[in-house]
Amino acid sequence: MYRFRTCIFTLSSAAWLACSAGQGPDDDNTNTVPAFGGNSGPATPVVSNNPGSNQNPASSSTGGVTPGSNTTGTQTGASPSGSQNNEMQPGNAPIAAGTPNSGAGMASGGSAASSSMTGAMAGMNAAGAGGAGNAPAAGAAGATQMPPPQQGMMAPPAMVPPATPPPTAPGNCGSQFLCDDFEGGATGASPNAAIWTIIDSYTPQASSAAVQISTQLAHGGSQSVHIAGSGGRYGIRATLPQNSYFMRAFFDVDAVSVGPVFIGLGTDQDSEVRFRIQGRSFATINVIPGDGVSPGQANSGNCPDCVTLTPNRWFCAEMSIDNASRSAVLWIDGVEAARVTNGDFGWANQPDMPQMFIGSWGLQGGMAGVYVDDVAAGPTRIGCN
Repeated sequence: MYRFRTCIFTLSSAAWLACSAGQGPDDDNTNTVPAFGGNSGPATPVVSNNPGSNQNPASSSTGGVTPGSNTTGTQTGASPSGSQNNEMQPGNAPIAAGTPNSGAGMASGGSAASSSMTGAMAGMNAAGAGGAGNAPAAGAAGATQMPPPQQGMMAPPAMVPPATPPPTAPGNCGSQFLCDDFEGGATGASPNAAIWTIIDSYTPQASSAAVQISTQLAHGGSQSVHIAGSGGRYGIRATLPQNSYFMRAFFDVDAVSVGPVFIGLGTDQDSEVRFRIQGRSFATINVIPGDGVSPGQANSGNCPDCVTLTPNRWFCAEMSIDNASRSAVLWIDGVEAARVTNGDFGWANQPDMPQMFIGSWGLQGGMAGVYVDDVAAGPTRIGCN
């Protein structure tokens, strides 16, 4: 059991001469403080202070309670009046207003000046002057509202709602001016009509059975656009805001025979810079009008510098267009496959707002079905990552 310490005070020395008590039969060497809210809770260990430090440090403004030493003393200053805050009461039952706390409480050593109480501690203590030892004074009925912070106490910080983060651009396109990963549409539907026009056998349409969103294959997420192979021109088309730009798309084609066009950049099928298969499954640039092909050896069948395409696997195709210098570059999986410089293989003049066609157009008898995913276009090279 807990014992009161006996303290002797003399008028001549105006100092404490002795303040001691013997150890009781229930005492042990473990410093504990019984739990709040009744004597049925387990004892809570007291956190020891560092040697030489203030034996009753002030609590922080976060509302946490930092136990001091177990040195006894008279609690100076009145605790806030009112009933206990039931939500903050760690005991096993709420304490009714005006009912003395029958369980053992927590002592507060030292004066109020040396041990500031936070708002959370103030809300848990009963009203009235502190008693001796570990027993708190009985509380009186009053307002349930938390009192305002007293002088020397820090007010809790204002709660500021977090800013909503900007949405992440789909398809890994960063700040490019067009980006679509085709994840937002329903299976079997047409791609986003705000971006794309459907091309059905050379003709713009709202939809086509040959051009639909599919879950059969996907590069980045769970969906892509599937374009059925045929001898006509089928696919999707978008309008770009400037005539010098970069674009990127991922393809999975089911055949790599000579002839099919997968990308066309310019005005329409009669004036565009194309990504087309030539020769022995070679990736080339084909310019219309003029029908020039780069690399120049691609149609000979012997082209050591050509990049060979492989069916039924995803590959990344990038193209750049610089209308002012009449130049274009094609990269496959980051490797340069073809180049046009100063119109050396012909040039298709790009209008101020050129058209970007992506799909399948079976020329020279070659036809290929294709899945398209993660399309982007913008003023800087996008890359395949």
